[in-house]
Amino acid sequence: MRYIKTIILTHALCCMALGTIVEGSQNINYPPEILPIDSVVAQETHVIHFVVNATDSDMVVPILMASGLPDSAVFTDNQDFSGTFHWPTDYDDEGVYD
Repeated sequence: MRYIKTIILTHALCCMALGTIVEGSQNINYPPEILPIDSVVAQETHVIHFVVNATDSDMVVPILMASGLPDSAVFTDNQDFSGTFHWPTDYDDEGVYD
């Protein structure tokens, strides 16, 4: 008999947007924001895949990146105000990832 274990991924684990704040006489570049990401619950050996979206009031496409990802997870900046998180989980990936 095999037991199904779960993986919980919360939005805090993934993603940040990089922007610059440039102060000038009238021009301020406001930093981009990541839109909220729902928590994900999956079974071991399932693929976790979702899109991360960002906004920028200056309409400057931000650079999106992720840090602290599990070893087999990949985050790709789509260079269009979105990024893609992809993680093919394994039996050893059970747990909560913040």
